[in-house]
Amino acid sequence: MTEARAAGQGILGVKEVLATDPFDAPNNVRPKGKRNPTVAAGGDHEAYKKAVVAVRQYRRQYREAWQSFRRGLEATFPGGTLLMRHRYRQPCEPLGCWWCVLARCPAAMPPPIPG
Repeated sequence: MTEARAAGQGILGVKEVLATDPFDAPNNVRPKGKRNPTVAAGGDHEAYKKAVVAVRQYRRQYREAWQSFRRGLEATFPGGTLLMRHRYRQPCEPLGCWWCVLARCPAAMPPPIPG
């Protein structure tokens, strides 16, 4: 708080925060050619590369399943496709991400760390 005041930046009070439009957005344009904000790896370049590959693979699988579904064919969606699973009762692959809250699969959990 003191850093913001020292830098000449004001701090909004409760009335100002409540008066703020929740649908307001910055009017600057996102720079082209920057990393996709879908993935954040905290500076770990190897983790970033793996995450980008995983996102591309998920989107490809979803697109293929969606095209089959639209044609009335049997389709299995990638793990994490909750809408298709719940609303349309479509089969989905297991999520397979032990760190993800959506997985909720005890078998996918890593073994506890001894100590």
